Amino acid sequence: MTNMRHFGRITILSLAFLVSVSTFFLRGQELPSLPKAPEVVTSSLPNGIQYYLVKNTASSGFADFALVQKGRVSEASSRNALTNLQHFQKSKPYQYLAKLGVGYEKDGYVRNEGDATVFKFSDVPVSKLGPRDTVLLMLFDLCELSSESQAIIVAGDIDIEAVKQRMDVFSMMVTPRNAAQPLTRDDWTASTETQYSVVNFRSSTEARLGVIFHSDRTPAKAMGSIQPLVSENYARQLGVLGVNRLERAFRRAELPYTDASFDFKGSADGPGPEECSFGITVSIDDAPEAVALLARVFSTLSNEDVSLAEYRNARDKQILSSALSPDSYSNADWVRVCTSSYLYGSNLASPQTRKSFFLDRSMDSKLELQFFNEFKRAFLGGQKTLSFMHYSPLLPHFEIASDVLLPIFDEAWQEAVSGGKEVYSVNRSDTLSLHLQKSKSKLKSSAPDVITGGEIWTFANGMRVIFKKTGNDKRFHYAFMLNGGLSEFPDLKYGEAAYVSDMLRLNHVAGISSRSFYDMLAANGITMSSKVGPGNFVISGSVPSNNYRLLLKSLIALANERTVDEEAFDWYRQCDRLTSSLERKSQEGVDALLDSLMCPGNKYSLHRSGAPVSDDLQQRSDRYFNDRFSHCNDGVIVIIGDIDPYVLRSEFQNYIGHFRTSNSYALRPQPQPLRGSGSATYLYDAAESETGDGYPGLYLAMSVEMPFSAQKYMAFRVAVTELRRRVTESLDELGMYAEVQDSYELYPTERLSVKIFCRPAESRGLPSGLDPDDSLYAMTAVRLALSDLSSAPAKEELISAAKLALISEFKSELAKPEELINAVLMRYSAGKDLVSDYRSKIEAVKASDVQELLSAITEGVKVELVYY
Repeated sequence: MTNMRHFGRITILSLAFLVSVSTFFLRGQELPSLPKAPEVVTSSLPNGIQYYLVKNTASSGFADFALVQKGRVSEASSRNALTNLQHFQKSKPYQYLAKLGVGYEKDGYVRNEGDATVFKFSDVPVSKLGPRDTVLLMLFDLCELSSESQAIIVAGDIDIEAVKQRMDVFSMMVTPRNAAQPLTRDDWTASTETQYSVVNFRSSTEARLGVIFHSDRTPAKAMGSIQPLVSENYARQLGVLGVNRLERAFRRAELPYTDASFDFKGSADGPGPEECSFGITVSIDDAPEAVALLARVFSTLSNEDVSLAEYRNARDKQILSSALSPDSYSNADWVRVCTSSYLYGSNLASPQTRKSFFLDRSMDSKLELQFFNEFKRAFLGGQKTLSFMHYSPLLPHFEIASDVLLPIFDEAWQEAVSGGKEVYSVNRSDTLSLHLQKSKSKLKSSAPDVITGGEIWTFANGMRVIFKKTGNDKRFHYAFMLNGGLSEFPDLKYGEAAYVSDMLRLNHVAGISSRSFYDMLAANGITMSSKVGPGNFVISGSVPSNNYRLLLKSLIALANERTVDEEAFDWYRQCDRLTSSLERKSQEGVDALLDSLMCPGNKYSLHRSGAPVSDDLQQRSDRYFNDRFSHCNDGVIVIIGDIDPYVLRSEFQNYIGHFRTSNSYALRPQPQPLRGSGSATYLYDAAESETGDGYPGLYLAMSVEMPFSAQKYMAFRVAVTELRRRVTESLDELGMYAEVQDSYELYPTERLSVKIFCRPAESRGLPSGLDPDDSLYAMTAVRLALSDLSSAPAKEELISAAKLALISEFKSELAKPEELINAVLMRYSAGKDLVSDYRSKIEAVKASDVQELLSAITEGVKVELVYY
């Protein structure tokens, strides 16, 4: 009865939702299926094996391969297969993959998905047919592990017809599989009381608290329809609303917190029930009070309808999030989508189709509120659908037993139920407070811009605007960059750089509180973030094309009508103590430690130092922002996207005179010598260390001073591709996976940097006989790989493949407005051009250039952190 009642409610919501979506989705009176993306081809081979082939050129020369088997293959069988397959006699399967640079992931090569087994090999080089066909053959050999139904998935830079032909040949070696059967679904029924569980996590002073609401799965026959998207849409609106209430409640109670979060797990994400999860982190000492507050917030949310004003706020933020979602999938994304389609019957729609579904609707907000409240009641359902989670620190002397916290939770929940409706007010703010009289400044000149291929407009007051018309999504991206970053900041102390960017958000703007100001922007579809780096200060975001005037007025108000909010600053400092502590106990903390050892005393580092925020940081930040905003002609405004250039140019002439300008300009900070030198190795007990997440691993950073040039940068990127392949190969016998990061930094010195993070993979996904080895062995293996790199030149065919992939990556990235904006800012702030004629610069990279850079990097400054 519970299942049918929930299904009926959601189906009614889905049918009602149809009224508000584009007619593109309408198919009579039934719930329509979402159209399959044109780049996906799916069918079955003669032996019954299903396949999904996806043409995705975002990563030229690479593809992801997967085999999904319904019914779990035993761990022993899957691990043994990675060392012993029929057609791999000369080398073991995992060894062959490692030589290709196809390394383990966190789960190794194998993971369980509910009642299914998934083999996955990522970033296989397919520019040559040999590796492509050999990995395909590997998948068909793996098919023999099970007689149950299964599917092969290949997503990437492939010729679909050629792959189909090879599969037809290979399939003749595999006997017919059983007919596909629906995957066993995890049964779920409502409980009679709140469920409680305790999970340990890496902390010494914080407690993580959470609630999870469960609901029935979408029926299998509706998985390909719009119904899962309707459920996801309302669930994510519920998430925005719930997190907003949590943050307001903890702020009112003056209870410091960090990491208030929401996550939705739908029927396409696994075999179990759907879940809405909320979490928040507090000090251990505040845990009992926080538990009561958490219970009151969600008791009220479960038992009372949401007001129209509050719902509009949540809906607007969810619409904005949907508008900013990616327009394309990576190869890994496509494997995930195809796996879900095969196992659970979910749709194969393109990301553009999904986005259109969320955005192209016009239901009246009052009517939609009724449907949302109905969904909320069906999903939350009181304590019978609820699990309360307490993530306890890994300390033997600290335990809060369930008989302490659970009664607090239950009592607070019941008090909120009987206490009457709590009114939540949401101040959307009146945009009339940003009203401005026109202050004109005529257009002085217009010329082509070499970076974007658009135009650069120069106005009579000296301000410059770069514009490029792209896309047709009715949005544009923007950046307002002012020269003079942290190098111009008054009395900057070590460790403060990470906090300066946040200070701009702790201001009243045009008489509006900071929270209300940014809520007002979000309600109008505008995002706005700020970043203060060593050389510049940037405000950036995304805007609906019809809200260009509100953006201009908001930027002018931010530049001219700010006042510090001391209460907001005090609250920020209290919460930051938790945030900084958690960061130290994560990979971010390890990254910060590496940077501090590589470049001691670097006051431009954007990592939190862990020291308390200075009492006068807000006041010094305000002086800095006032100074920068008085030189608005010392920088550039960049706008790229779907907007009429004539309308925009006219509007700039009307209002740009409000920005303050002067004849003085910021000095570009001069690079300083890197203070670190030589090599150093540090050993830490992972469980006892003040940094890191408590698990073993090797973290290595290398850096070399080198004057910047576009040609060297291209050679560096090619070199890193070969370095990544060699490191991956070095770890194949150790059961560890690697992540390689690269950067070409300009301040405090021009230097090339590479970071290598090696972590143990899950044993059950590794080849038979291999278990994650000691981090010290990983250090030895990586050292040998780096030594070989510096002494032996890379093969020309590997260099050619890396160059092809890099050209594709540049092309893909520069098609994104935000990445093109970054290229413009680099040119107009640091004087560096990475875009012009990038293809010929990449093609000009020679093996000797790569060898020279690899030698320089491995012989420069090096720091190793070994967590055992």
